[in-house]
Amino acid sequence: MKRMHKQSLFALIMISITVLTVVLVCIQMVDITRMLAEQKSGNTADRTLYDAEQDMTARVKEVCDRIAEDVYQTMLSEENRTKGNSGMLASEDRNEYYLNYIDAVKEYFGEGSLTAGKLMECIPEVEGAELKLSDAPLPSLYVDYDEKEGKLNKYEFRDVVVRYIKNGETVREAEYDMVIEPPKIEFSSAVFNIGDYSMIGMEGIYITGQTSTIVGNVYAGTHEYEEGREEEYAYGEKDPYGGINILTTQLGLYAGSVVTTGDINIKGAFVIFGDEDGEISVYANTLNEIEHFPDNTEYTLNGNLFLRSDTDGFIDSEYYDGVIREMDKQTVRLKAAEAYVSDEDETYTGAYSRIVSGEDVVLDSDFTGTVMTSGSIVVEEGVNVEGLLMAGGRIYVRGNNNIVVNKEVVNLIF
Repeated sequence: MKRMHKQSLFALIMISITVLTVVLVCIQMVDITRMLAEQKSGNTADRTLYDAEQDMTARVKEVCDRIAEDVYQTMLSEENRTKGNSGMLASEDRNEYYLNYIDAVKEYFGEGSLTAGKLMECIPEVEGAELKLSDAPLPSLYVDYDEKEGKLNKYEFRDVVVRYIKNGETVREAEYDMVIEPPKIEFSSAVFNIGDYSMIGMEGIYITGQTSTIVGNVYAGTHEYEEGREEEYAYGEKDPYGGINILTTQLGLYAGSVVTTGDINIKGAFVIFGDEDGEISVYANTLNEIEHFPDNTEYTLNGNLFLRSDTDGFIDSEYYDGVIREMDKQTVRLKAAEAYVSDEDETYTGAYSRIVSGEDVVLDSDFTGTVMTSGSIVVEEGVNVEGLLMAGGRIYVRGNNNIVVNKEVVNLIF
């Protein structure tokens, strides 16, 4: 009997130990399961907060980019109204633009709780949880702008604290500084005002005949050899074709700048570039003096001559490239313009004439106004022009002409 009693007692003890072990294992499994759940929840929160930071930063940048564009267009409209249509703010406007932009960003996002409210609008929604900005600390906008260099080095929203909330409890929170990439804004290095130009010939300018005078900036592009015309052969041009060609004439060219992507060819002509009262800057690949017996070939320059082929000279690339960019825009504008002749419009009440065409335009009498055509322009002998001639093709000046810029005329019509 004693032996059986001992065996029963031993079995009871073993059962108790087994039950206790199972209970302890179950408790441990519950703890492990809870820990794994918490870890999983924490990992989910961390990933969500990271994704939210990226998404939120992108959304804030979109807002800032819209502000940047609005400020740019507002300034450009005012620039066009007062100085003429350039299509791009000038480099001299850089400081004013960035200061206006910074003020606009600050006005939009405000300070303290207002900043937090605006940033909250950019926080994405997440499934099964909620993201909120912490009340303390409140985010603030920091700007590092160098007025001397006209450069926005950095701007960021500091002390941005986002909380991940699930079932009413904060699971995780992330604090960071939201760095916003400054807007990419182009400024025209050439202080371009179309009202400063008297002639723009996208495929070249050809001047001959009796003594002529041109007052105002001049631009001349080039054309392919296959596009050459018989009347141009006498000018002596070589590749690149187009540019500025002056044949057997006397010419006074008075301007702030003369720019061509081709050559300047002077053949049997006497040319004065600029006057002593106002220096001129001339930009070209080369300047060729071509002999033409019995006429002398000679020029006088009152200013600066920048030639690509001159090892001692240089192209002021910032200004030159800026002009080329602007002319590319004007070329697009020419192609898109609708035909119009103010003299044929009974409703037109302007004081100056305006011609817009897709064909060649011939001026055979004095003209005050603007001519825009994707074709060429011919200024017949003895005709005087006040305003702007802009051709997608060539400009031919036949001689005994005065072509004079008039900023008021151009700015009123453009």
